Amino acid sequence: MLFFDLDNFKPVNDTYGHAAGDQVLMLAAERLRRALPETDVIARLGGDEFVVLANGVTAEQALAVGQRIIQAVTMPYRLADGVFAKVGVSVGVAVSPEHGTEAEELLAVADAALYEAKSAGKAQCRMASVTTNVAALRRLTKQAPAPARNRGAA
Repeated sequence: MLFFDLDNFKPVNDTYGHAAGDQVLMLAAERLRRALPETDVIARLGGDEFVVLANGVTAEQALAVGQRIIQAVTMPYRLADGVFAKVGVSVGVAVSPEHGTEAEELLAVADAALYEAKSAGKAQCRMASVTTNVAALRRLTKQAPAPARNRGAA
C-alpha cells in the first residue's frame, strides 16, 4: 500500500482558486493512471490524499512504484489561461504481511511512513520501519473502542 499526498497543494488553491486545485487533482489522477499498471488500484481518499494498492510486489518493487509516482506527479501542470502550477508528492509505503495484514493497519503504517517522508524534506518515498509500525499501531489502539467488561454478579 502506497499512501501519498501532494506537497505544496494548498498554495495552488490559495493562489489560483479551488477550480485550479480541482484541475491539478484530476490531472494528477490521470498521470497516475498512465504511470502505473492497470492492475494497481488508485483511490483518492479526500483532499490531496491518494492510495495505491499494488498487488504482488516486493518491498523493493513498492519503493520503485513510489518513485514512479513522484516522477509522474511532480511535472508542472498547465492550467487555464496558460498558467503553470507545480506540486510535489511524498509517499509512505507499507507491505503485507510485514507491516500488517488488515487494510486499516496498512493504511495507518503507510500514513506514518508518509509523515516520515514529509519530515525528511518532502518529495520522497519512505518504507515503513519498526518505528512507524509501533507509532501507527499505538494510534490504532487509542482509537479502538475499549472492550466491554463483564459486570455480572460473581
